[in-house]
Amino acid sequence: MPFYNGSFDRAIECLVNDLKQITYTPKVVVTPNVDHIVRIYDDPQLYEVYKSANYFFADGFPVVLLSRFMSTRIHERVTGADIFPALCELSSNLHLKVFILGGHSTEPAYQTLKKLYPGADIRIYAPSMNFEYNGPEGQQAVRLVNSWQPDIVFCCLGMPKQELWALSHQQELSAKLILCVGAALDFVLGDAKRAPLLFQRIGMEWCWRLFHEPSRLWKRYLWGFFKFVKIVISEIGKHNESTK
Repeated sequence: MPFYNGSFDRAIECLVNDLKQITYTPKVVVTPNVDHIVRIYDDPQLYEVYKSANYFFADGFPVVLLSRFMSTRIHERVTGADIFPALCELSSNLHLKVFILGGHSTEPAYQTLKKLYPGADIRIYAPSMNFEYNGPEGQQAVRLVNSWQPDIVFCCLGMPKQELWALSHQQELSAKLILCVGAALDFVLGDAKRAPLLFQRIGMEWCWRLFHEPSRLWKRYLWGFFKFVKIVISEIGKHNESTK
């Protein structure tokens, strides 16, 4: 995957430039972390979909660390949790249309976001937990986007639902940017608490989440860590072999 390797500020500039363009096909942003990489490594079909994104912003610190052993060094993390408020603030200043796919309740989320970003024109579609990217709710989301034609679509459904929906419907969606940002909406609404800034800066945000949600996350993180280490060793071996 061609990872973006610039700064966060430069990433936002790139996205702003895309918003200024007249386009008939939206750009799709994914934010790979350890869990994403393990999933797509185990699922070739998911990988084929995932790799068709336009931007790959490294969300996980281990992904940034891995790049130091490869040919392209990633400059810093560019997380969905940081992109979401930055683009919402921009949308408020420029009076852009923002469509959010995800969340648990529409009206309370809408009221909170309108207070935070009063200048943005926001609409939210919160599907059920049984959402399928190509099922009735997935098709309804496509219809809602196309009838409204927003500037920005945020997919907050979690991996892989959000990526499958965004990339499978990319060619038929009337928007400029589609960003797969996972729990970013929950952080902004206060439904989930993000790690303190110190943990974010030293790449230990995962540790904070594990401490607060051990029963839900310990298996995923433990299995994901060992699987990721195997992938790293394999990829470093391939890289070293190709540079001989």
